[in-house]
Amino acid sequence: MRKLAGGFIFTEGPVCNAQGDLYFSDVGAERIYCLSKGVLRVVRNSSNLANGLAFDPEGRLIVCERGRLTRTDADGRFAILAESHEGKGLHCPNDLVVRSDGAVFFTDLKQKNEWANPAKTGRSAVYNWVAGRGVSLFADDCREPNGVALSPREDLLYVSDTASRCIREYALGSSGIQKGRILAKTSDSGGPDGLETDAAGNIWVCESEGVVLLDTGGKRLGVIQLPESPSNCAFCPSKSTLYVTARTAVYEVKHSRLAQ
Repeated sequence: MRKLAGGFIFTEGPVCNAQGDLYFSDVGAERIYCLSKGVLRVVRNSSNLANGLAFDPEGRLIVCERGRLTRTDADGRFAILAESHEGKGLHCPNDLVVRSDGAVFFTDLKQKNEWANPAKTGRSAVYNWVAGRGVSLFADDCREPNGVALSPREDLLYVSDTASRCIREYALGSSGIQKGRILAKTSDSGGPDGLETDAAGNIWVCESEGVVLLDTGGKRLGVIQLPESPSNCAFCPSKSTLYVTARTAVYEVKHSRLAQ
């Protein structure tokens, strides 16, 4: 394990581009960073509480922000992809994953202390965004939808339901609002946060004790312990290295560091 950078307020949303550059957000500082060949730079200030990050098939950065889902092109062109569903405003999009066809699955989290607002959806949910079709409700059975990831074959969607302390699994391809099955209950009293899948389909889940590894059936295989509680994780393009955002720092972990 190696600490790549530190001194942040609350890191989140790690993702690598095709070149292997690591992007992540510091939610508290409202910045998005890029770490490339050991050099750290700010790619966006005043990021509107940017959290989850992902790249679409064209290499454009998709961002979960306060009240909206946005896209930034390589040349800096900025667009708001989604900020409402059926005329009601989103709350605080948290995490996302982009399918190979460009479809985006993202979680929207209604804050626990948020005042009732008739202009907002009034719920936490998982949504699907498709170019030309906009936003549709994918699932509303999570009490607190958080991290989200796709299986390698893109036939399954995994969602961390933090308040229910479980990982839910959804089969893709069906129409209408989906209901997920509970794949695994987590041991963490705080519930699961961000998650990622590897090439074999195993699921790497961020909990307060570390990054927990589950197999495709939800069986716990081991845990990677870090100096700080992790918030989210992402693999490099070759899947040989796992990057973990953990509160004030970002870490690099090799597979061989898994504690069985």
